Amino acid sequence: MRDPISHTKIDSTESMVNRPAGRGQPQANLMVPGSIPIQLVKPSEMPPGRTDDVSHASRHIGSSNVQGPSSHQNRKTLPKRKGRVEGNSIRNTIQSMSKPDRAWVPPTPSVSSRVFLIGWIFILMGYGIIGRGFANLGFAPVYIGEVVLSIGLIALVSSRSLGRLFAYPVSKILLAFLIWSLMMTLPHIPQYGVFALRDGVLWGYSVFGLIVASIIVSSPPVFRWILLRYRTFSIVFLALAWLMFVIMTSQVAKGFKLPGSSIDFFESKGGDLLVHLSGIAAFIAVGMSRNRLVFVPLLLFNLGILLISKRAGMLAFGAAFGLLLLLNPPKMKLSAIVFACTLSITAVLLINPKVDLGYGRVISVEQLTDNVVSTFDNSASSKLETTKSWRLDWWSDIIGYTFGGKYFLFGKGYGINLANDDGYQVLGDDALRSPHNAHMNILARSGVIGFGLWLAVHLTWFFTLLKYCLEARRRSMHNWHGIFSFLLAYWLAFMVNASFDVFLEGPMGGIWLWSVIGFGIGAVHLYKTQPEMGLDQIPVVIRRHVLSREGAKG
Repeated sequence: MRDPISHTKIDSTESMVNRPAGRGQPQANLMVPGSIPIQLVKPSEMPPGRTDDVSHASRHIGSSNVQGPSSHQNRKTLPKRKGRVEGNSIRNTIQSMSKPDRAWVPPTPSVSSRVFLIGWIFILMGYGIIGRGFANLGFAPVYIGEVVLSIGLIALVSSRSLGRLFAYPVSKILLAFLIWSLMMTLPHIPQYGVFALRDGVLWGYSVFGLIVASIIVSSPPVFRWILLRYRTFSIVFLALAWLMFVIMTSQVAKGFKLPGSSIDFFESKGGDLLVHLSGIAAFIAVGMSRNRLVFVPLLLFNLGILLISKRAGMLAFGAAFGLLLLLNPPKMKLSAIVFACTLSITAVLLINPKVDLGYGRVISVEQLTDNVVSTFDNSASSKLETTKSWRLDWWSDIIGYTFGGKYFLFGKGYGINLANDDGYQVLGDDALRSPHNAHMNILARSGVIGFGLWLAVHLTWFFTLLKYCLEARRRSMHNWHGIFSFLLAYWLAFMVNASFDVFLEGPMGGIWLWSVIGFGIGAVHLYKTQPEMGLDQIPVVIRRHVLSREGAKG
């Protein structure tokens, strides 16, 4: 005998529903494989206000794929769970019986999605560790990032999850931002040509966010796959980041270039590396990595070398870690972190190392002090104060000719060299095109409307994740709380560094930022639709921690 729905062979001695028990015998039980046993009782024995659930359940029994146990041993006692659990009422349980009795198999990503994911992880690794030199892999004007983007567009267009993706406000606002920015770019292509497209990557790379989110929505197992790939990235990064920075600053590999490239291959800026170090620190702090005793010393070692490189990177790391402390994920051991930082600072002050980097800065306590002081006040270093004043003057001019000038609505567009047009060019080959602030760059090129859409995208994304992060904390869903905390801290590091450096205008920062945003949209979707899936979508170390702690409490 075969089940008409699942087409699986069942024992002919078992019926779909147990026969009614005779007088004085136990009541019948409804049983679905892998579900909670349901005991039928008379409406008169139900608690007040619950008789409607019995009548509602009885309407579903006739069409349900319900199978009674053949023996008393088939009953399983499920562990009790603390906190809010979806679907624990009789109404929801009976409704679930009407579904086919087969294991749900998540959809497999399409061929284009799988090819994109492999290429996407590869370029993120290269951008994050090697930097600008890796971004020039290819032939102008088509580089490796544009090739992967093209594959991703095929996956996005062929995706069946666009309806679910654009059900979220942040996706709709992001689409509006894309359309507006495209309108601010197309009219300038005849005049500026490839420069318009080059400046347009500031908004164009946001398509990566939609691609990543759509793949996660359509194929949920990709969520865990990405997290595990990021854990691999964190290991490789901690092993090589400091070395990449030393190679660049010492210029031992100067002149080593890719064929057809005019840029040295090893071009890893300290500020960019500190952004990723912020994300990895958050990743470790929320408990999504094994062997903390190995990772924490490596992280502190990289931090000690990179912290003096850029004030922007230093602020990014501080802001990200400060937000993480406020969110306070349950896995994060604050006392251990404070002890490690105190021990490291004490050791640095006692040793006071000095390493000449070869471009006017040294690894020393004095340089770190100059970076901190110059951020908030006049520094003893005139060079640091000059760059600070130069930025502030340029930003002030941009605000003046947009909010209070003729470029209020549409800005200057994409393609024009802002440094030349605004009178702030400092490079002989006119290579500088950005005001060292992605937000001011958007304002100058897209006008107040585009700037408003830019802010709306990021603020909507931030407060959406913050909402579900706090909700997950209230529901004691520690895994989701940790994931959302990690993403929020990582995003903040990107935004802070982009406020003081040319970062999102290239693939090294742009593709990374929008990938984090897309991953966050996918995380929100899974949290809302499959909240229990989180236990299976993060590294095993967190699951063991959560289950052991809940068991200890029980």
